[in-house]
Amino acid sequence: MLSREQHQILTEQGALHLPAFFSPAESQRLVEEAQVIMSQPALMSPRDESFYARYGADNATFVNQHAHGALLGSLVEGPRLASLASSLFPHGAAFHMSLVQLSEPGRRQGISWHQDVDPSQHEGALYNFLIYPEDLTLESGPLVYVPGSHRAGRLPPGDHYGALPGQRELVARAGDLAIVHGTLFHCVPRNQTGRRRFSINLRLSLIHISEPTRRTPI
Repeated sequence: MLSREQHQILTEQGALHLPAFFSPAESQRLVEEAQVIMSQPALMSPRDESFYARYGADNATFVNQHAHGALLGSLVEGPRLASLASSLFPHGAAFHMSLVQLSEPGRRQGISWHQDVDPSQHEGALYNFLIYPEDLTLESGPLVYVPGSHRAGRLPPGDHYGALPGQRELVARAGDLAIVHGTLFHCVPRNQTGRRRFSINLRLSLIHISEPTRRTPI
């Protein structure tokens, strides 16, 4: 269960960082399981090049491939994260989607500013459980978000990666878990290193979400 303080932080800021939630051994297992998934191009979701060009987001995504990893599968379907989930949805909810999101070296891939749900329709209906099996750096692309923006309505128009007032950077370390509200303004800058960057996202939801709300140019 989340503590009262943790729940308050998540409620007020829209994001909660839980350092070292996973042990080094668990993090290494998740790295190995993700490598199995990422090494199989056939498992990657089809790339809509017009979508990536329009929104400035061109990462590779592997959706609902958690059956390829024993630990990853147990996180989606087992009790490990269930107590945290029950803190958010006491009457029950399920992880309806898993995503392994890969930024390949040399491609400068990123995930532009967006909200995962339209706040006018689905406020409070979705949370992202972001798992970081490897260390991130400012250069590889941390999670960037605007605290409290989950209660600010629609994401304002502007540059896909342009700075927003009050934004923060979460430079996660291996084993960290971040819980992020679905209507929070957030992005992941382009990978500026020669190394791959990946994270795992488990989506906890009362509804099925297929399309996030992206930031549009002015």
